[in-house]
Amino acid sequence: DYTQNNSPGTFGAWILCGSGSGSGSVYKELWYDDSCGNKKMYNYANECRLHNDGVGGAWVFSGTVLYHVNGTREHAVSPFPSNSRFVSDGKGGIWALCPEDGEVNYILKHVKINRQLELYQYPKTSRMYADGNGGVFVSCNVSG
Repeated sequence: DYTQNNSPGTFGAWILCGSGSGSGSVYKELWYDDSCGNKKMYNYANECRLHNDGVGGAWVFSGTVLYHVNGTREHAVSPFPSNSRFVSDGKGGIWALCPEDGEVNYILKHVKINRQLELYQYPKTSRMYADGNGGVFVSCNVSG
């Protein structure tokens, strides 16, 4: 997995790669690569997901924990159900669509390092798409 750092004045990339050789790796290494070289930062479970935060850091969902990382620290922000879905807002935060009520409905949340807002409820089959300006579009089928 790879995500490019697109914040103004910085050029770099966050890269997730399997540790060691072969397919028996149990974790992935998160590296940061920029014009000064590359640096191994943290380790995460093999099934983790990586999202650019748009301001130089990244969001990593590993197991059931959402982390925010930058060049100097890793912060465990909050636990989420393992089948949660995420889309970066490109402005330092991330949108989350999380199961609720026995997975019949999902709740839309906007997450930043220091806060989490629960917003609206959507059907399980809903999908999220970043709007390119900090917001999110949610597509869902509703019967009425």
